[in-house]
Amino acid sequence: MSKHLNSEKTTTATLDKTDASPKDDFTKSALYAVLDISVKVVSSIAVVVIGIAGWRLQRSDQQSRKIEDQQRAAIADRERAERHYLPMLRSLTEVDVLLAEAAADYTWQTHSSAEAARESKLGSHLAYFGASLIFPDKEPSFRMVTAHDNAIAQQHPVMISIPARPAVLLIAELMRLAPFFKRMEAQTTHVDLVDGELVFADKRGRFVDSIALDTRTLAAWHAWFPKSGMSLHDLYYEVDIDTMADGLHEQLRTVAEEAVTANADVLSSEYVKIRDDVLKSRNDLMPMAK
Repeated sequence: MSKHLNSEKTTTATLDKTDASPKDDFTKSALYAVLDISVKVVSSIAVVVIGIAGWRLQRSDQQSRKIEDQQRAAIADRERAERHYLPMLRSLTEVDVLLAEAAADYTWQTHSSAEAARESKLGSHLAYFGASLIFPDKEPSFRMVTAHDNAIAQQHPVMISIPARPAVLLIAELMRLAPFFKRMEAQTTHVDLVDGELVFADKRGRFVDSIALDTRTLAAWHAWFPKSGMSLHDLYYEVDIDTMADGLHEQLRTVAEEAVTANADVLSSEYVKIRDDVLKSRNDLMPMAK
């Protein structure tokens, strides 16, 4: 009997221990919930931070690429403008220097044989560089006073418009022919423009000689020279080479300045370098300075 009672007590004690052992589950506790939420919040924040960092990195990379593209485009634009305008500025400057020299040296002409020879030499140089003028966009036209109104110093002269290259080549040809005019003055009194030639006649109107003109200047000659011709004296002694040269010099300079102003960031410093280089080599461009 006592054994049975002891056995029941033991069984009861064991059941009591079993009922007491399963305490509250930790995963269901408030602390666990707080920790779990905290971990998830931190994880979410980390994901957001990483996303923001990635976005900022991508944006920075895009901005860097954009800046690089802009820099490449600016370099390409600069190179394009240089290729487009620098040859023109070089040719304009070379011709401009020669015209400035002619305007300075022939203000008070003596018309001596030695001066005519120097004038012809400078005219040949001017013709060479004038033929090399480059106008990448459109060749401008220059205004000139007609030969007759130039010779008589007309206060309100008739102006004609001639393309830049022929205008420069016309004055170059006048200078180049100075020795021929000098030689012909003892025999002839009148000059006509006939079939691309200057035809010289004596005071009785008889043919004396003729000289062919540069085909590149014929249209300019027909616009500039009187249809009825003019006296050799007026053509050689009265037509002001210095006035013609100075007028073309100003108009060439205007063309160069307009190109530089329109592309100032690219061409300003380059134009200064070109002018400096041409002026330094003036002894080659202007043999009269030797």
